[in-house]
Amino acid sequence: MARDCVCGRSLKFPYCDGTHNRLEKLNLKPAPPKDTSTIHGMLLDDGLPYKVYKNLMPEETRIRLLNMMKTLDQEFWHDSSCTNDPVDQLRMHMPRSINHELWKIGAENYLEWAKLFNAEVSNVSYSNPLDHGRIVDRRGPGAFLGKHQDVPTGDFAKYFGAAPGESLMEFTQIFYWNDDFEGGELVFCESDFIKEPIVYKPVAGDVIVFRSHHEHEILPIIAGERYSSQYFFYNKKKPRPPA
Repeated sequence: MARDCVCGRSLKFPYCDGTHNRLEKLNLKPAPPKDTSTIHGMLLDDGLPYKVYKNLMPEETRIRLLNMMKTLDQEFWHDSSCTNDPVDQLRMHMPRSINHELWKIGAENYLEWAKLFNAEVSNVSYSNPLDHGRIVDRRGPGAFLGKHQDVPTGDFAKYFGAAPGESLMEFTQIFYWNDDFEGGELVFCESDFIKEPIVYKPVAGDVIVFRSHHEHEILPIIAGERYSSQYFFYNKKKPRPPA
């Protein structure tokens, strides 16, 4: 019942939801609830590959838009444009109010994020408010996303191919619309920079940012529906790989 439990939700609610107990059975380690802004290479100074920001969207706005999404007919939702993993995406028919609020989060913070990851600020691009590059992902029970980097592979015709190290992507931003679901943790996989997997438990209203080349995955949803939105920031001056 302690509020300082390692579970992400225990930071917001006066109880522990037992997330860490289930993760221990999967040999995964929940990330400690720390916040920092100093970079050493690919990681923050506490060894985490990401930074969490809170309250970047007003709570009443988040709830209102989330409720709007839940009332949309299935015809508004489509299969993923960049993965075969099971997910419904709201993109082509996204209401302008949702798109604009997501755009504001990036517009007001992406320069700070560029500095956070030692990217040349003038090189990092961000789209205009009418661009529909922003997406809402909806995952229900059983849905997941396998291990991957946020790097175009050419597997889908809409995206150009890129070899490792040649991607234009600099860093990834994810916004979590809700947390009333079980499962669906974001896991940063073991790598040259991470000695063991690190788990982030989504909290409604959180924005998480990380370098796009960190391999990560989403664990299966056990109950409820998980709503999130991601956006990828590119380096304008890197040479574009051949299609």
